[in-house]
Amino acid sequence: VSYHLTCAPDDGSSPGALFAYTVWSGSLQLADYISKNPSIVRKKRVVEFGSAAALPSLVSLSNDASYVHITDYPNENILTTIRANIQRNISVLGDDVENRCGVEGHLWGSNIDASHLHTFDVALVAECLWNHSLHSLLLESIDRFMKPGGLILVSYAHHVPGMEDADNAFFSLAKESIGVDSRVIETREMKYMWDSSK
Repeated sequence: VSYHLTCAPDDGSSPGALFAYTVWSGSLQLADYISKNPSIVRKKRVVEFGSAAALPSLVSLSNDASYVHITDYPNENILTTIRANIQRNISVLGDDVENRCGVEGHLWGSNIDASHLHTFDVALVAECLWNHSLHSLLLESIDRFMKPGGLILVSYAHHVPGMEDADNAFFSLAKESIGVDSRVIETREMKYMWDSSK
């Protein structure tokens, strides 16, 4: 299956610190993992955080997720890009895709619509751990969206040399703050993508 994607423009119209202007390695890995293990999302309610181009969400939709809620920072350029990616992939996602997904600007840690509170089976988190100051807010959002006992799939690369422990601190904080246990499913060598000039 091929997906046709665009990314939010890296032209200053979106806050540059969001890094939504490319499909990051973690998104590629997470999408690949879902493709190889479709039962993880089949007939499940899925929410993605920091979606950017939303590749893992699109792969979840094409693998029969019952509903996918695609979230990112509430910036119209990013949200418009996500909506366009859904439309451009209808041939893969199905004519009913608009009934099976939603796109929302969501600030981590903020309140969510009551209809989404504790209703999701699977959370997708790709390339969201580099911003260490937001770990606790991301976990608050995950906790609000997820059903008890839900599955959280996290895929990430270490962007800044020397900050690996700070990236990995997310997992101990997840255990401490929302009672989530974690384990490594797989590790891959992927192309280094970080551009420190951005």
